[in-house]
Amino acid sequence: MLDVWNDGRIRMEMTDSAMHDGTVTSSAAVKAGQWNHVVVSVDRAARRASITLNGKAEPAISLPAAFTGNLDVEGKAMQTGEWQPFVGLLAGVRVYRTALPDARAAARWEATRGKYRSTAFRVLEDD
Repeated sequence: MLDVWNDGRIRMEMTDSAMHDGTVTSSAAVKAGQWNHVVVSVDRAARRASITLNGKAEPAISLPAAFTGNLDVEGKAMQTGEWQPFVGLLAGVRVYRTALPDARAAARWEATRGKYRSTAFRVLEDD
């Protein structure tokens, strides 16, 4: 689950199929009223996780040694907030099968930072 806390910090909560927790929380906060670029990178082999916010990588944290179970838990979707729903705009969500190096996360930020300028949006409804 990906949460944006009231203070703007990002929290990625992960639970493997054996119910072991691997969670990472940013120290920096997203900026209200503008586009933000968030990358959460998880390196299961090295047992490390990190967050890059608007091209700035935060120090990686160690994941628990027991956090080795399958993350492909059938019937579980990626969520953006459960007890505190996210109200905002998402330009896209990308999931890679490998950890994203800090330099590549920063390069993605540089490649897209000029693309999203307006925070205006319209509601699309399914028929």
